[in-house]
Amino acid sequence: MLFLEILKVFINPFLEFLKFWYLEIPWHFWNLYMSRISYLERSYAVRITLENLFVPLWQDYTLVGRLISFPIRVFKIFVGILVYILFTLVSLAIFILIEIFPIILIYLSL
Repeated sequence: MLFLEILKVFINPFLEFLKFWYLEIPWHFWNLYMSRISYLERSYAVRITLENLFVPLWQDYTLVGRLISFPIRVFKIFVGILVYILFTLVSLAIFILIEIFPIILIYLSL
C-alpha cells in the first residue's frame, strides 16, 4: 500500500506535465494562431479583396480604372496569401519544436 502511494507521488506530477504539455499547450497555441490569423485577415483583407476582385477601386468605372484595379487586387491577394503561408509555416515549426522539446531534453540527459 505504501508503495502505491509513493508511486502516485512520483507518477502524478509526470502525468500532469504530459497532460499540460500535450493537451493544454496545443489548445492555447491553436487559439493564439487563430487570433493572429484573424488579425492578418483584418490587415490584408484577402477574403474581401477576393469578393471584390472585379469591382474597380475607388469607384472608378472607366476602362482605365478597371484595368488598373484588377492587377492591384491580384497582387494584394497574392501578397496576403504569401503572408498567410509564411505565418502558418513559422507557427507550425515553432509548435513542433515546442512539442518535441521534452523529448530532446530526455535524449540529451541520457
